[in-house]
Amino acid sequence: FGTKDKPLATLLIGSSPGFRKVHARLASEPLVFDIPFSSYQASLKAADWVDRQLLQLKKEQIRAIVLPDCRLLQKDGTIRLAKLAATEQTDSKTAGELFNRLSRLQILDVVGNADGKLPETDRLTISIERADGKTRQYQFARNRQEAFALLKVSDGAQIYKVSGALLKELQQTTRQQLLQTAPPEPAANGS
Repeated sequence: FGTKDKPLATLLIGSSPGFRKVHARLASEPLVFDIPFSSYQASLKAADWVDRQLLQLKKEQIRAIVLPDCRLLQKDGTIRLAKLAATEQTDSKTAGELFNRLSRLQILDVVGNADGKLPETDRLTISIERADGKTRQYQFARNRQEAFALLKVSDGAQIYKVSGALLKELQQTTRQQLLQTAPPEPAANGS
């Protein structure tokens, strides 16, 4: 285990003393332990070690989502579009699904350091305004030949691989799609 610059620790995994157990020790320590682990779980592929929930936020941690043509606000569990006209109301189902997709964002892999460049094609930038007053900016991009999208996060140190379907959905989401027509006001009775 280590960082880009230096190793932090070396874990040695050895023989099996029993079912679903292995002998393990730190390279710097003489003590050997029986741990509940199977050697096959120690993958050599970096993608298998990625915390796929790294960017997830609890829904209540999000105050607003800013898309290219609209802003969705959340207060006390209710999600609504900003600047609604009297005849407009938010499609709460569609808005809620969008909030859920972004709060439960799953990364597929880490592809590089955040100082790297994103492709110039299929770009989209959105912002997540958090309840703690901080703003997280997401910059998405995709090479047209790939099924996945790349994501650079303003408070992250990496570029991540995410679902290309998420980028497509965000690119196609407009204010109009997040609206439903408000029911007409009941006529005032003159009696």
